[in-house]
Amino acid sequence: MGRKGFTLIELILVIAIIAILAGAMVPMINASRDQAKVAKAQAECDSIKTAAVLLHADSGTGVWPADGTVGASLVAANGTSGWQGPYVDKWPTDPWGNPYRVYNATGTNQSVCSYGKNGTFDNCNFTGVGDDIAVFITARRDR
Repeated sequence: MGRKGFTLIELILVIAIIAILAGAMVPMINASRDQAKVAKAQAECDSIKTAAVLLHADSGTGVWPADGTVGASLVAANGTSGWQGPYVDKWPTDPWGNPYRVYNATGTNQSVCSYGKNGTFDNCNFTGVGDDIAVFITARRDR
């Protein structure tokens, strides 16, 4: 007559193997979540960039959102001539809960920036420092 079932040692061994495999997956899942948040922030920066370009085109005087702004001119007219918005319904926050910012860069560039996971201004990647996520807007300011 043969044995039926598993011994306690066999069950513990199988459970231990499953626990090791599950433990190895946790860092990979967290890394995927972080990558997804960065991708979402980049996509939202692109959407805000599109809204800023529309404001710039509609104003006829080359108006951009003010430096350091959290999008006031994209949500409400605020006295901007030619305003045909709202260009965004409400100002979004990045995946880490911080508001996006619009910054003037040098020359004809502006950027839409998320402060990233650490939530602090790291120069919006103008210098490649920190974890900020920035999308650059390039357009002639004299249009």
